[in-house]
Amino acid sequence: MKNKILISGITVLIFAMLLVTAMPGNFNKNTVKPEVSEKRSSTAGKYVPDEIIVKFKPGVGDNVISEINSRYGASVRYSSPYGKFKRIGIPKGKTVSEMVKIYNKNPNVEYAEPNYIAYALMVPNDPYYGYQWHLDNPEYGGIGMEQAWDISNGSGVIVAVVDTGIRKGSDLQDTCFVQGYDFVDDDRDPTDENGHGTHVAGTVAQSTNNDEGVAGVAFGACLMPVRVLDANGYGTYADVADGIIWATDNGAQVISLSLGGDSSSETLEHAVAYAYSKSVTVVAACGNDNEPECLYPAAYDDYVIAVGATQYDENLAPYSNYGPSLDLVAPGGNLDLDQNDDGYDDGVLQQTFRKRGPFIRWGYYFYQGTSMATPHVSGVAALVIANGNAETPDEVRSVLQETAEDLGAEGRDDTYGWGLVDAYAALQWTSGPDTTPPVISNGRPMGVINNNTPLLEVTTDEKAICKGSIDEDGAYDNMTFTFTADAAGTSHSYQVTSTLADGDHTPYVKCKDEANNTNEVSYSWTFTVDTTAPEKVTNLTVTSVSDSQLNLSWNAVSDAAKYNIYRNGSYLDSTTDTIYSDTGLTPGTTYCYEVSAVDQAGNEGPKSDEACGTTKEAAKVMCWKADYKYLYRNKDQAKKFCKCASGIYGYESYEYKFERVTVYKYVDSGDNENWEVTSRSSYLPVYQVTCTDGEAYLTSEDYYYG
Repeated sequence: MKNKILISGITVLIFAMLLVTAMPGNFNKNTVKPEVSEKRSSTAGKYVPDEIIVKFKPGVGDNVISEINSRYGASVRYSSPYGKFKRIGIPKGKTVSEMVKIYNKNPNVEYAEPNYIAYALMVPNDPYYGYQWHLDNPEYGGIGMEQAWDISNGSGVIVAVVDTGIRKGSDLQDTCFVQGYDFVDDDRDPTDENGHGTHVAGTVAQSTNNDEGVAGVAFGACLMPVRVLDANGYGTYADVADGIIWATDNGAQVISLSLGGDSSSETLEHAVAYAYSKSVTVVAACGNDNEPECLYPAAYDDYVIAVGATQYDENLAPYSNYGPSLDLVAPGGNLDLDQNDDGYDDGVLQQTFRKRGPFIRWGYYFYQGTSMATPHVSGVAALVIANGNAETPDEVRSVLQETAEDLGAEGRDDTYGWGLVDAYAALQWTSGPDTTPPVISNGRPMGVINNNTPLLEVTTDEKAICKGSIDEDGAYDNMTFTFTADAAGTSHSYQVTSTLADGDHTPYVKCKDEANNTNEVSYSWTFTVDTTAPEKVTNLTVTSVSDSQLNLSWNAVSDAAKYNIYRNGSYLDSTTDTIYSDTGLTPGTTYCYEVSAVDQAGNEGPKSDEACGTTKEAAKVMCWKADYKYLYRNKDQAKKFCKCASGIYGYESYEYKFERVTVYKYVDSGDNENWEVTSRSSYLPVYQVTCTDGEAYLTSEDYYYG
């Protein structure tokens, strides 16, 4: 009799030290010899050789149990606080099968069975490094994650990965974790020593949008690492059952089991039944033997969602099990193919590690198998739970089955179950007919408005087609707008686009959702339409102030909220005042202006009569001016310098400057016009003189004579 638990579907065939974002081809590949067939044949039908699992009937006391064990020469090695079973060490000279029969004959025993061995189920093949086609290709091979992530990322849902544990690599640093447990070493440190559980966990909730590595299905979910398999990928039914029950009792909402065994076990069945009874969704791998039946616990169809594996072209992967217990399929990959022509074999890609002695080598690996398919379904289960589409295991199963992409024969079949899991479709699913009308909110009073002014900000709680009306006439034709609210909570702002008479009005909005449910609201506020424009602006005057500025003024208009200013026929600016300064103009240039009044409702009156003005000619600079041209610092001479700069300005201030400069010699002619330039280097103090025209001039005491 076969009696093993197999981690359904991992073979480490490629070690790639570079990230997914590295250029294709720039990575090292280390092929690992496949040993799957040898492991499976050597461990087929194996169990712990010197112990069995026994569950005594409720009410059987410790004294009775001790007496029974003493009679049989056996002893209790471990009492599970979770599954209420015991690991019983058998006496020398007795076989496991003999002791199972002996205990099963005792009327105080509910059941006795071997403590089977669990180990990793691997699918050997040649490796390649590639992309996550299994996530982001909704039309062919993948599960439609890009659209699904716009709706849910699984935030807050706890997913227990019952496996070899999880090692927190660099690409899991941003992922939420909750406390797990190690049933192999019986401690609170469930660190992965194999790499399989870490790869599986990455598919469930790898850190995403973190500029590193790859993505996970439900990257907002919290991972609960539960280690039940050792560094070689082996474990016992007892540990697996304990792990399932412990995860259930510690808050898991989804349990992902990328493992399976050939033998049915009451211990294992009781564990998944317990999780189901506590409203925990259990997802398990169907197996990699290409056989027409799922392994256990996937075969416990009443309690578990069983998952098979597909390849890129959505055909069943050649290794995947199938059969009457199969519920869904998900991408498991096929490392023999490159159907998407990206140059790499079509495996499922995640970050994990290889361990050689004390050394850990991290990389991004392609794995294949139903182990890789299972966390896709576990992740989607977390998405729908977080989004409120489902809560109980039966509801989750219904969502995933009813929205799966139908493959093979129409409806459910034994090859694909209900079909390929579809994350986006699952998040669109609702149970039963939709009879709930859309909720319409917002709408904002605007006071006095005109036609073409924003009026409504409409928000619906679902996708809907909406239209509006002004006043209750039932025709919805006075306010001409129709729009589609393409997602829940999206606001849409609209304005009055038809001509309404001046006066008070009440807005109405009617929306119809995709199920033809209609809702109508009338807002509790009214608005006043003002379509009367202000009067024409009069007495526009333009005054020249300088060579770069013209000032405007005009008479006020009674109902103006602001004034629009036009220069040479084009809009220039607006102001609430009746004066305006236009600066930065060209000297000696004529500019023409018009001004119009705009009221609170946005109505603009006629433009004023045009008024023009000309800027002054630029002032002639008689003396040396600008940086590094200097005069003597004496205040009287500074005044004289400022005067010669333009002929009209006086002295305002001066200050010291110390720096290496070029000097200019002034030859005094009495008219402030004759200058002689003499260049030389100087470390003498320099003085910056500021004239009342706002210009700064640099001077030095070397420059003025007389």
